Amino acid sequence: MTFSIRKRIDEQFPATLIDISHVECFSKLGIGLIHVKNNEMKNYLANKVGKISLSPQDSSAMISFTTTFEYVSYIVLDTTNVKDDIEWPTSEEIIKRWIEVYSGEKPRSCDQVDIQFPNIYRIVTSSLEQLQHVMDNEDFGVQQLCARVYLGADCGHIENLSRSATEDELRTAISNAVGEKDDISKLSLYIQLNKQTHNVCVIATNKARKWSTKIIYYKGNPISAAESLTRSLLVHSNSEIFNINDIISHDMFAGKVKLTKCRGNDFILEVLDKEVYDKCLKRKALRIDEKLLLSMEIYTPYSDPSDSEIDADTWYKREMFRYKADIMQFVSNPEHKIFRFKWNPQIWLEQFKRVVHTNQNPKSMDGSLEQQKASPDEMRHRLRVTIMLNTIATIRKKSY
Repeated sequence: MTFSIRKRIDEQFPATLIDISHVECFSKLGIGLIHVKNNEMKNYLANKVGKISLSPQDSSAMISFTTTFEYVSYIVLDTTNVKDDIEWPTSEEIIKRWIEVYSGEKPRSCDQVDIQFPNIYRIVTSSLEQLQHVMDNEDFGVQQLCARVYLGADCGHIENLSRSATEDELRTAISNAVGEKDDISKLSLYIQLNKQTHNVCVIATNKARKWSTKIIYYKGNPISAAESLTRSLLVHSNSEIFNINDIISHDMFAGKVKLTKCRGNDFILEVLDKEVYDKCLKRKALRIDEKLLLSMEIYTPYSDPSDSEIDADTWYKREMFRYKADIMQFVSNPEHKIFRFKWNPQIWLEQFKRVVHTNQNPKSMDGSLEQQKASPDEMRHRLRVTIMLNTIATIRKKSY
């Protein structure tokens, strides 16, 4: 690579314009150092030229010139056996540990990529010497968690995948898209699926970085990468009587939201600022006045109960076990989402049949930990309670 870069520059520019004394390449990092005769030549490459192709016949590989050095990497904390209520390390704690492990100067910045993926951090460094230490060991520990550094990686997202999507299926689809016969290693391609929102974060290095420029075919359907996730809030009001302008103009939103949909007590806000969005999701509730109280959560096409069915993902697998098998706790809360889900009798029947099958073949249970702990009698009782709750919802909606 050193020879190719020097040869390309020598062919492109006369020695009187660009006189190279030395070229260093760090292939794993994807960067190099070009030593030229004086500052005029350095500034000419950085400010006038900017970038050139590595080959005149192929513009897919480019050489970019800059006088400053900022290197973007991503840190991923392992989520294996991590509890749902874990408090992930702050950016400051990650930076402190980074300096302890790799020595040298403080990173220029470190931020969580997205509140939906709190275990992934974007870190910007400017020390080549420090990066060489990272190359020697890209793993370190922080607060009893294992961290992996993806040097010079790209970060992309996929939104609103089907509920049946898996990380392994996505790995195969992305690997095929970039021309790899075998699945790309997790050390070069990290894929994390948020099972609540059905959004995906992809961290890619080396050959896998090409995925963001390709059309990915997942189960025959084309999907593409997005640099960032859509920031939308599902807001639920405790009253059907409210002035949407009073809500949108609240100081909490800092003038950074707009209404995209309104239906009954629920409405959807698109948030135009990441900081405002994160603050809303951390706070989760907002009082407008003494009567009007709002609850806020991440909105996806699956998060609006009115658009979703009662199925394994929304209820039977985990959510059903968060409550006692007693309808009275729900009757006192008429706005509970269980009353807004669409009823699907076939899915309920399948769940009931699974209880019978599992009772006969205990090893066949492949549900959540909560399901595995529940006895067949308890499961049947919870399923019957679910039917009663749907009956209550039907009566309230007067949709017999």
